[in-house]
Amino acid sequence: MKLRLPCAPGLEPLLAEEIKSLKMGTPELHPFAVEMKGGLRSIMRANLELGLASAVWVQLGEFNCSRPSELERKVARLQFKEWLQVGDAVTVKVKVRRSRMTAKEIEARVLAGIRRRLSDGGTEPYTSRAAVEIRVRLENDECQIYLDTSGTPLHRRAYRLQTGKAPLREDLACALLWASGWDRVSPLVDPLMGSGTIPIEAAVLSRRLAPGRLRSFAFQQSPCFDAGVWQKTVDAAAARALPEGATIFGSDRNAGALEIATKNAARAGVQLQLSCAPLSEAPGFDVMRALVTNPPWGGDGDRLETGDVRPLYQRLASVAAERTCAGAVIADPQMGGLLGWTGGFQTRAGGRRVRCFTRAPKS
Repeated sequence: MKLRLPCAPGLEPLLAEEIKSLKMGTPELHPFAVEMKGGLRSIMRANLELGLASAVWVQLGEFNCSRPSELERKVARLQFKEWLQVGDAVTVKVKVRRSRMTAKEIEARVLAGIRRRLSDGGTEPYTSRAAVEIRVRLENDECQIYLDTSGTPLHRRAYRLQTGKAPLREDLACALLWASGWDRVSPLVDPLMGSGTIPIEAAVLSRRLAPGRLRSFAFQQSPCFDAGVWQKTVDAAAARALPEGATIFGSDRNAGALEIATKNAARAGVQLQLSCAPLSEAPGFDVMRALVTNPPWGGDGDRLETGDVRPLYQRLASVAAERTCAGAVIADPQMGGLLGWTGGFQTRAGGRRVRCFTRAPKS
């Protein structure tokens, strides 16, 4: 089967690297996604173990069609019975370009085709109010049909039940850690931790914990789900985890952020060195080999601070010594210039285009 793994823009090369590091398959890069081949075990592993993907879609069909009746007929031939049952709720999301069919028309025909397939040509009704998602991509009469095996987006790891203001998404925090060059065994510091997402994701990486270990997935409700294979997959991932990891420091000047981060870390099952302290007094700088953070953006970027944040960025640049690898999410490129870091990638965070600046340590 062909699997499509959507991700945030700019994360495609990092996601491909993650897939190869976990020996899941041979990744193929596409805009906003990575594709690979795999069976049911691969679907389980990808949902459970990938920290940079947004979802795992399985391709159910790929064909040419130019008319609504043809679309419905070809959809009705696909293997939906492996994934859906009569009565299951289904939603269809359509992306269409250069086609004579409208998105609304495509949605209706795909739903009709699924109904025909599940009822073997009958007309049993079903609701379309809930959660099994079918993704349709139609361009120049070339149609691809995918089923979302994840359900809730994968960046929602289930440990962050509380957040501070303007939190960083878990997958973006994970990507920043990947791109920073951190070796996952040396001490790491986030002196502006907010709700603790970067320190928690760092601890997960360091201990080789499966990012999805705390949550469930849509495929667990499908007819093809094998509980025995799933348990073996979970057990295998748990066996690869380490009992201890790197020393991770996190601090924030806000006492409320410290309380939230502490609770989130406890839910994630990781040990962190957390404290309430301003940047100038943040612990861990004397032993760190990595500094990774999501600082206030300032200016038009807003995100917590609207005043002059240049002194804060200058302080970050001064504490990140030459032998320290580093990473930061920044909306204003001029602030990145103050840091003097030139690596990284562009993506979107909080609805804005941002750059994740990184710097590898000097040998």
